[in-house]
Amino acid sequence: GGYEAVPPEVVAARLNERLLAEIDTEHYFTLALAVWDEASGRIGMVQAGHPFPAVQRVDGSVEFVGPGGPPIGLIDGVEFEGFEVRLNPGDRMLIYSDGITECPDASGEQLEDEGLEQIMTKLRNATGQEFLNDLDWELRRYAVTPDFADDVSAVLIETRQS
Repeated sequence: GGYEAVPPEVVAARLNERLLAEIDTEHYFTLALAVWDEASGRIGMVQAGHPFPAVQRVDGSVEFVGPGGPPIGLIDGVEFEGFEVRLNPGDRMLIYSDGITECPDASGEQLEDEGLEQIMTKLRNATGQEFLNDLDWELRRYAVTPDFADDVSAVLIETRQS
């Protein structure tokens, strides 16, 4: 008669088992699954082959969080490690595809975590859709092209400042 939520790492493990057992393919996928409790600021999360989420604190500092982990459908019997992050008032978390950190400039040099951190620091006063639009603009400026070499996607979780 009801549903009970399971931790993100259990979801990742079940998806991995199903993909390997039921689908005859050499394909796999990455996953970042988060459960956010807005009242407490707690985020329970799992990474499966996905980039490390970037947490920007209210003071503007940026940290990349998580233990990492293999993609879904690549290794049989692998265990996925969940982790927790707490966002305090004014903090935010950016969950993004590797097309952002692997975005190449004109010479082929990738943006990497350091470049993303610099962009986030530059955009620290932008919020919501404005932040995402400005991030897109900064990536296009870095890449010196209107088209990206890989998919570029992101989810922004922001907390209100007290």
